[in-house]
Amino acid sequence: MAVCSVDSLLLHRMRVEKLLLGGDSRGIAESIASELGIEYFAELLPEDKVRVIEEIKAKEKALLLLEMASTMPQL
Repeated sequence: MAVCSVDSLLLHRMRVEKLLLGGDSRGIAESIASELGIEYFAELLPEDKVRVIEEIKAKEKALLLLEMASTMPQL
């Protein structure tokens, strides 16, 4: 876990937005996000995920996006 902590600190210093965009239930997303120490959005459809990403891009922020392969074609 030490590597993740160092990487997280580096990403924070670089002002990279770290979000969990999940289609899963709020409880599952909250549990995972809490473990990673990041913000989350839950119960999203693929088009909702695109909307969130577009909002972040409009703010000209860097974004670290981790997503399951099954929804990547929509993004």
